[in-house]
Amino acid sequence: MRTLHAAAFAAVASCTNGPTAPTAATIYGELVDAGCLIADDAGLPHVQAEIALGDAASAWMQCLEKAGGTVVTCGVPCNK
Repeated sequence: MRTLHAAAFAAVASCTNGPTAPTAATIYGELVDAGCLIADDAGLPHVQAEIALGDAASAWMQCLEKAGGTVVTCGVPCNK
């Protein structure tokens, strides 16, 4: 039984957290790089405000922020 407990503890201790969610600045940079937004001082606060909406944010923003998706995989509606 002790061996089982020790093995379980070792397995849990070796776990690492998954990838961290991207920051608003990272998401903003991806949107700029993809041509979805222009680089200006107003863009980052808008991204931060959208993220702050949580579950009420657009599905593509949730995909970028929570799932760490890309502009393409999240279906971001860009007008290039």
